[in-house]
Amino acid sequence: MPARSRSAAAARSSWSTRAPASRPPPALISAGHRLLSDDVVALDLSRPDEPVIVPGFPQLKLAADAAAAIPIRQAEVRPQAHPAIDKAQHRLHGGFAGDAVLATRIYILQRRDKAAALRLPGPGALSAIIKFSYVTRFGRAALVGDFAATHLRQCAALASQIGVCRLEVPAGLERIGEAVALIERDLAAGDGAR
Repeated sequence: MPARSRSAAAARSSWSTRAPASRPPPALISAGHRLLSDDVVALDLSRPDEPVIVPGFPQLKLAADAAAAIPIRQAEVRPQAHPAIDKAQHRLHGGFAGDAVLATRIYILQRRDKAAALRLPGPGALSAIIKFSYVTRFGRAALVGDFAATHLRQCAALASQIGVCRLEVPAGLERIGEAVALIERDLAAGDGAR
């Protein structure tokens, strides 16, 4: 996610396969924000009161229509990784954040008719963080021993420290700017959970 925003976004895996054109990261980069991660967002929780987003790899995966509609400057377009994947890799030579930043928001992306950013209350925020945690995709087998309790504590602490919002994104590339404007206004307001 873009660094100037200091936020992360999560969505069901079907988001990127069914609707690659309406993902906020390329539009945010085009608006002047720097990318931290396109896919999996890593959080450093070693300082529990200051969770930070750790930068990933300077690359985006974009469908051709998204790449044509949302200009990404200073990117090298790589060939498709596999014929079954309809996206090309865009390696960024600029617009990437190399340093970790303090996490202030998590946006849970959902497709809707109009753009909206809705703050999730405590239980909803916790539920969303758990649902989109990387480890949960592997089921209970990955949460062995004390790790399940540790994971729950970390998720609860994160939910209480930063704002968690449902970001409703309208369909269509021509409307992606609405979501970008909402994120910018929400972060400028600075009313995180802290």
